[in-house]
Amino acid sequence: MADKGSSAALLDAQRKKPAMPVHPIATGRCPVVRFIGHPRYEDNQRYFQQWHKKLSQWQQQGKSPYVFWHTVGNHD
Repeated sequence: MADKGSSAALLDAQRKKPAMPVHPIATGRCPVVRFIGHPRYEDNQRYFQQWHKKLSQWQQQGKSPYVFWHTVGNHD
């Protein structure tokens, strides 16, 4: 979660998760991406854009990536 959020759910999630760099490396044929979406729906496009490029690259390499997508607090 790169965004410094202001919602209670986002602040709570950031407090519980370490701020680690992302290394998108596929070690198998079916890589899994867990994308935790931003509570503000419109912000997700900016954050997911980098993953879209990586997912396309993996597919071109013959891999079958899976994406698990949810939001902090599992908002609708």
